[in-house]
Amino acid sequence: MDRPTLGNVRLSEVRTMEVESWLRGATREEQLRENPKYTLGPFQSCVPSLFNGNPIRLLRQGAKRRSTPSVLTLLEIKALINNLGSRGRTLVLVVASTGLRQSELFGLKWGDINFDQGTMSVTRSVVCGVVGPCKTESLQKPVPVHPTVLEALVKWKEASQYIGADDWVFASRRHRGRKPI
Repeated sequence: MDRPTLGNVRLSEVRTMEVESWLRGATREEQLRENPKYTLGPFQSCVPSLFNGNPIRLLRQGAKRRSTPSVLTLLEIKALINNLGSRGRTLVLVVASTGLRQSELFGLKWGDINFDQGTMSVTRSVVCGVVGPCKTESLQKPVPVHPTVLEALVKWKEASQYIGADDWVFASRRHRGRKPI
């Protein structure tokens, strides 16, 4: 009878170091391309059912914060905004006022923004160039957008080359709008 394996290692012999080594060797994009359903979170949650115990419970994960994030004051945000161009100013305003993750910010398309209702739908994220769903489902509800931020978005749209509903809000000039920056 065949014994279950992970690559060429028997499941009964899988250790934290092998999994960690695999994760370090493969980029997130490669992991998602190989099997988008089985990134670390789901894999780690199903491991206890395969073993007596969990051989990867001590695995260090990138999802956990390793340090306290820096929080900018209003004066620091204002100084930053005053020294940026239109695109940068709009980026900072959207992030500072909505709390979107970087991946969600770059996943925004013009069709996601409802200028009349003052909301944006956050339905996708972009990680290492791979478009996927948001990290949490609760973010897939419309996010209110402050009128000042809407005004900055309108100005950015007027200055942007890529303004169709299916174009990225922060499209890459280098990739001629086919990808976000």
